[in-house]
Amino acid sequence: MASHGPASEPEPEKPPIRIMHVITRMVKGGAQENVLDMTVRLDPKRFESILVTGPSEGPEGSLEQKAVERGADLRRIRWLVREISPVNDFRAVVSLIRLIRAEKPDIVYTHTSKAGIVGRIAARIARVKVIIHEPHGHIFTGYYGKFKSSIFVGLERWFGRYANRLVMLTENERTDHLHYRIAPEDKFITIHSGVDYVPMLNDNSELGALRTPLCIGRDAKVIGTLGRLVEVKGQIYLIDAMPAILSRVPNAHLVRIGSGPLQEELQCRATGLGVSANVHFAGYRKDVTACLKDIDLFVLPSLNEGMGRVLVEAMVMRLPVVASDVCGIKDLVHDGRNGRLVPAEDPKAIAEAVTEILIDPDLARRMGDEGYSVVVPDYGVETMLDQIQRMYISELACVSMQLHTKA
Repeated sequence: MASHGPASEPEPEKPPIRIMHVITRMVKGGAQENVLDMTVRLDPKRFESILVTGPSEGPEGSLEQKAVERGADLRRIRWLVREISPVNDFRAVVSLIRLIRAEKPDIVYTHTSKAGIVGRIAARIARVKVIIHEPHGHIFTGYYGKFKSSIFVGLERWFGRYANRLVMLTENERTDHLHYRIAPEDKFITIHSGVDYVPMLNDNSELGALRTPLCIGRDAKVIGTLGRLVEVKGQIYLIDAMPAILSRVPNAHLVRIGSGPLQEELQCRATGLGVSANVHFAGYRKDVTACLKDIDLFVLPSLNEGMGRVLVEAMVMRLPVVASDVCGIKDLVHDGRNGRLVPAEDPKAIAEAVTEILIDPDLARRMGDEGYSVVVPDYGVETMLDQIQRMYISELACVSMQLHTKA
């Protein structure tokens, strides 16, 4: 009888990969929602995440409480602020170095421009194995003048060398970064911003959440838009388009969801154009899905967008869209199929596109159905998370291989 050797010992479980996410503010926004999903939704047996943020204050509201409720390991660094401040920035770097050395993450993943600079410096000094940066869009155009924009381009080029991988939301964002020579092509990977659309599709709220409080009738045509009231969102051009829209669609109403510093200026603009009765400022709303149900057409007139996450939400609700022909928006909106692309800062083009869709219900329906088919397969949160974890494993494997080769 053949003898059998001792039973082989089961292989010990590998320790989870430790990731530290760094972002300046956990305010309510697309980038922050994605960071929170990356932090709390991966398998904790395989991935262990820490979320580092600065003071999360702003008119948008904070996501910190939501992060805590969802079980995020949240760490606050008071010096990690959005504004440029040499003293605070130095303190933030020192604090991050100490935290990195204490927690020993395998990966430091920085988000947005400011945290990307501070976080990459700290991770580089602390000799982290893998550094990943995701700008969640870029600020090369639409935010500042040429001189200030050139400074940011220079900074991103310099700190691009500090990252193993640069994550882009869309192919057009990647193209822009290559155009500005931020980093070699092989450093980039495109991973779409993922939206958890299942709760949206299962939402049972009744119609009227938006129209009823604003006294907008059921027969009115509602043009909706959502986002911060800041210059880069291009809201003034949408208001400037309203007189031309109303000349052909008299029962059209524009509803602005969101808050920001330009609200008073935009309200004055609507009054000066004589369209204030048809332009409504709904402020911040938690019930975005219910609001989208009350909208006939979604418009995003931004001067710059990394992707336009709100466009995905609108398309999930089968809304036709009109959006600026800029950066990552072009990956989502296919002109003539699921909406219309228009030049940025062009009220006339906005008015023509909006009017074309509002006066043709069949066209609006076809575009809405096409938009749904575009986003649901590729822009869900589970798809994003699957690609993120594959990236983690791949980058760590590359580093291990490089170390083995050197040895």
